[in-house]
Amino acid sequence: MSTKNTEHLKVLNRPFKGKLADGDEVLLQVRREPQKTKEYAVSCNIELRGHFCVAKFGSGRLFFSKNHQENTKDVISSNFRQKALCTPDGSLIGYSYYDLILRTSAEKLTRNDPEGMDILYQDCADTLSALDHLVRDAYNRSCFSVLEKPAGWSRRILDDISACGFYVSECVTDSYRLYTSLQTELKSDPQIRFYQDSQVSLPVLYNISSRIEEALNTKVWLKNGGYLCIEQTEAMTVVDVNTGKATRGKDAEKLFF
Repeated sequence: MSTKNTEHLKVLNRPFKGKLADGDEVLLQVRREPQKTKEYAVSCNIELRGHFCVAKFGSGRLFFSKNHQENTKDVISSNFRQKALCTPDGSLIGYSYYDLILRTSAEKLTRNDPEGMDILYQDCADTLSALDHLVRDAYNRSCFSVLEKPAGWSRRILDDISACGFYVSECVTDSYRLYTSLQTELKSDPQIRFYQDSQVSLPVLYNISSRIEEALNTKVWLKNGGYLCIEQTEAMTVVDVNTGKATRGKDAEKLFF
C-alpha cells in the first residue's frame, strides 16, 4: 500500500501521528481486484456510492458534478438547507469529516420527477449515515473484518445506469427465481414486478433480442447520418468516427469540427 496520501488514513488500534508502524490496523477500501501479476489496489480514502451521490472522507462539504447547472445547484442547496443537511456556505451539518458529491443523475432526477427532491435527499442522508456507521463500526472490529461488501450484480447494474444519468423506477422479469432474487437484493427500490402474460412473452413485448443485437453491434449509427465503429482489442477499445451519410449538402469543415 502506498502511504503518500495519508490525510484521511484511519489507524484503528492507536492514535495516528502521521507515520505508520508495524502492527497498525488500518481501515482500507479495495478499489480493484488483483489481475494476473498485479495485487489488490486499496485506498485509505473510503467512499460509498448512493444512487445519486458519493460520500467520501473530506472536510464536510457539499459538491456537485461539473455537469450540474447553476440554477439546479441553487434549488438543491436550498432544499438541503431547509432539511438541515447543509448550511448556506455548503458545509454539511453533522458530518464534518465527510464530503458529499452529487452525481449528474441527481440533476435529471430533480428536473423530471416531482418527488425527485425527496428521493435525492433520502439517498444523500442514507449514504452519509452509512459511511459514518461504517467508520464507527470499524473501531470495534478485529483486524481483517469485512465492514462493507460490494453490491450484488443487480445493484451494480443500476448504479451504472444511474451514473449515465438515468433513473430506473421499475424492474420487470418473467423469471420467478430472478424475481425473488431481486426482491431480496433490491428490496423495493426500484419496484420489482413479475410479468405474467401467456399471450405475449416479455422478450417479444420489449423487442429484447433486437435491442441486444443493436447494443452489441460494432457499427453504431448516429442521428446526423454519421456512424461509429467500436472494436475491442487486447490492449484497448478503439472507437472510429465516420462521417457516413452526414456529408451530403453540408460544409465539410463545420461537419468535421
